[in-house]
Amino acid sequence: MSGKSLRSKKKKRKGAGYVPALRFIVLLLILLFVSAVAFLPVERIEISGNAHESAEEVRDTVLKRAPGNSIVLACLLNNGRAPGELPFVRSLACSFSDAKTLRVRVNEKDITGCMEAGDACWYFNRSGTLMFSREQAEEKNERNFIPLCEGIPLPEDPKTHEVKEPSRGLSLGIRKTFFEDIAAVRDWCKEEGVYADRIVFDENENMTIIFGELEAEMGSFDDLSEKLAALSRIMPEVKGKSGTLDLKNIVGSQKDVHFHEKKS
Repeated sequence: MSGKSLRSKKKKRKGAGYVPALRFIVLLLILLFVSAVAFLPVERIEISGNAHESAEEVRDTVLKRAPGNSIVLACLLNNGRAPGELPFVRSLACSFSDAKTLRVRVNEKDITGCMEAGDACWYFNRSGTLMFSREQAEEKNERNFIPLCEGIPLPEDPKTHEVKEPSRGLSLGIRKTFFEDIAAVRDWCKEEGVYADRIVFDENENMTIIFGELEAEMGSFDDLSEKLAALSRIMPEVKGKSGTLDLKNIVGSQKDVHFHEKKS
């Protein structure tokens, strides 16, 4: 009885030696497979959601972070991150559908407008905070329209009463609804497919929207939605003409827009 038990224990000990070796081989094969997959190069990149940054700029930024243009590393190192090289981008969402194709979804910042200050064009959000600058404003089109605003003053230093230098994160110090109304004008332009060259404000915050040779005097922001609705109705009649639209007194039952055409 004791002899059989001893032989059984020897067999078990002898068989047990194969288990660690087998685990090591399996682990090694997994590591080799993962390493091979991890360094497969990106062959195609599908980019969507970019209105202000070009596909080439997004592609170059994504691949710059990935050693050897690895598709796995490109996905891991870019997913959910905000690339500083692309100021309009809030974050990137990366995935891959196969071993050769990387998908990049661009989530851009909500930019309300821009203004020229110093030697650059500064972009601000609907809270009235300067976010970043570029040497000049973008050319407007249906995908990336951001209104260029004139007459928005930079805030003063309360101690020295000197105008502050434009800088990232600087609050323009005007009521929040002022910038929300600019955003409403921006959205109206996109919906109507009519892109303003400039939005000009006077010292009393009265607004004039300029479309080439046509100026729409909106007055204050009071009843802005009604004024924009009236502008929508008359734009087909005056588009391409030269003159001034008077919408300052559009309120309540008063819906008439006065057009003063400039004679050539």
